[in-house]
Amino acid sequence: MSDTSIKIQNIYYLFLYAWDKFNEGNLVKTGTEQSPDVPNLFANVFISSVKRLIKRGLFKDYRTTNQELKFIRGKVDFNKSLRVNHSLKNKLFCNFDTLSIDSIPNKIVKRTIIDLLRNRGVNETNKKNLFPLLKYFDECSANETFRNYYSKLRLSNNNSFYKFTLNVCELLNHMKQPTSQRGNFLFTDVTDYRMSQIFETFVRNFYAIEQKTYSVSSEIIKWDIRSLGGNENYIPQNKTDVSLRSNDRTIILDTKFYSKGALKENYGKKQFNQDNLRQITSYLLNLENNDGPDSRADGILLYAKVDDEINLNEIYEWRGRKLKICTLDLNENWQNIKSNLLKVIDL
Repeated sequence: MSDTSIKIQNIYYLFLYAWDKFNEGNLVKTGTEQSPDVPNLFANVFISSVKRLIKRGLFKDYRTTNQELKFIRGKVDFNKSLRVNHSLKNKLFCNFDTLSIDSIPNKIVKRTIIDLLRNRGVNETNKKNLFPLLKYFDECSANETFRNYYSKLRLSNNNSFYKFTLNVCELLNHMKQPTSQRGNFLFTDVTDYRMSQIFETFVRNFYAIEQKTYSVSSEIIKWDIRSLGGNENYIPQNKTDVSLRSNDRTIILDTKFYSKGALKENYGKKQFNQDNLRQITSYLLNLENNDGPDSRADGILLYAKVDDEINLNEIYEWRGRKLKICTLDLNENWQNIKSNLLKVIDL
């Protein structure tokens, strides 16, 4: 499944839900009409989100400064002062903390701006809008790689408002690919970016936001296995993609994002993937000994639909509970996608 098989606007919505930033992302102008492809869409989103950071005020953090002074400030750096014999100058080197925008979140943002300006896949409109942003980061150094800065990133209550922008930074960094010309970049396909995981998180967060009937989570279901001397650490985790619960109903939903679709060819006959069926029924079997609606939980297999695949909405009965296998067309109008997702859990 290439990114051209999903509407650009819909890819944006997928990431907003997956990042759990739908409300914040809706405040950012996407500029879809000026964004002929996914990378330029997110470059446009990045520009808008950085402008919002600047308007709010860039995050400042304390940084230790070593400076030659005529008066004592902070801690005296005796070694350095003695080494250069400052007793003759009546000056001392001092270490003291100052607030500065030269912080890790801002380094990541500046590094992303620089990389986008060097990217031959970024259109001229975006580059024209990117360049003026650099002046706001003059006090911030960004000489290391994006990966180095990102490994040092620690968000707190003081800078959590950067999270959406940093999510976009990470995505843009993932899509960049160095060229033979040093310092220049191109873009790769967005669908190389863990789309199976994005689709799963998108679906889970969508239900958490858009419906009120069920509580929504991802959970580890204990295997109905008792050790008779076997090492229980060897038993793999049985983790659901989406668990939906109300007072009288439990639904276990498993998401799948495959480039070849939901059906497999088997001796000339299209069939469901056996492993997927075993997985969803395994969840339900291991819930049977629980109390309440868990003991009769229903199951759903939800596939992202590929271009040439028929729409599936198949409902079966299995051991007295309902099992639905269906597809979601991510290339439809966004309002239709919302409506269809809500219909999926209407068993």
